[in-house]
Amino acid sequence: MAQASAKTSRNIIPSAFKHFDIGSVNLDFGGGKYDTATEFLKTKNVTNLVFDPFNRSDEHNAKIMSEIIVNGCDSITCLNVLNVISETERKEIYKHIKMMLETTRCNKVIFQMYAGNGTGVAEFSNGVNQNNLRLTHYFTELLEHFASYQVEKVPSKYVIIQKNFV
Repeated sequence: MAQASAKTSRNIIPSAFKHFDIGSVNLDFGGGKYDTATEFLKTKNVTNLVFDPFNRSDEHNAKIMSEIIVNGCDSITCLNVLNVISETERKEIYKHIKMMLETTRCNKVIFQMYAGNGTGVAEFSNGVNQNNLRLTHYFTELLEHFASYQVEKVPSKYVIIQKNFV
């Protein structure tokens, strides 16, 4: 089913991209095949590094991960990805993102999900999966997987996870 996620790439600017600090660096996890959001963020003096194993080449993804390991990033976004993949695949993404939070200077992750029809009944048509889960479902999953972090739900929009600063 993960291969089907390649067919879900949309040429849009997700609303979460409108809230970034000038001069910051973002890792766009599952950012798709289009550079529309990257070009938009460039106008805000934000560097957006897209990592997507289904829509970008292995060479591109290796270069992005290398850059993140060496230079870090200020934020990670995972926008409109969780709603098109299975629970098992979501857990893998949570694990990878959590590792990046723990090993880089990144201190914020933004997850945005499309609810589809909101019924909670997954649909698969034309090679594309849509989970049709509401934000509350993902929020519960994220609370479980990021229990040691500050997890905030922005009603009807997205979930923000931040490191706890003491």
